[in-house]
Amino acid sequence: MISRNKISLSLPSVQKGVGCEFCPLNKVPGIRKVHGEVNGSEVFLWGMAPGRDENEKGREFVGKSGELLWHELGLVGIERSRCDVQNVVRCFPTREDSRPVLKMRDPSEEEIHCCSKFTKMAIEKSQAKLHIVFGVVAAKTFLEGEYQKGRKTFRSEKLRAQVLCMWHPSYL
Repeated sequence: MISRNKISLSLPSVQKGVGCEFCPLNKVPGIRKVHGEVNGSEVFLWGMAPGRDENEKGREFVGKSGELLWHELGLVGIERSRCDVQNVVRCFPTREDSRPVLKMRDPSEEEIHCCSKFTKMAIEKSQAKLHIVFGVVAAKTFLEGEYQKGRKTFRSEKLRAQVLCMWHPSYL
């Protein structure tokens, strides 16, 4: 189980650069970058980071929790082909010494910061009318000051869109 209440997301006053070349996950063997695509869809899904299956397959929400997610979204008429999908961290967050089995953990502030340029680019390309954000880490990171614990739906001025904050499907 991943602890969701240990991450503060306040970045240190001295920050390193952004991008993969500055990220500590870039040096971990077996880690694959999962950047996703932004095609201007009306629905945009945001997660925390790729899991083990996503790292293996190079695509977001393809493991057991992804199967549950796409099944449930399909029941209300939302299909993957009609969604943009991103994570706030593009690599599977693990410790380098966790080999041979990679173990999931919350991403560090540094990892989130390194991926922030990709999150910003995705937001700039977005034409979504609805952003669905899964999990507290993704919500705090993606929504920044607009995130409020307990607030599940609201209109985001930053995104010019509706936002729905939900539990991550892996929690279920």
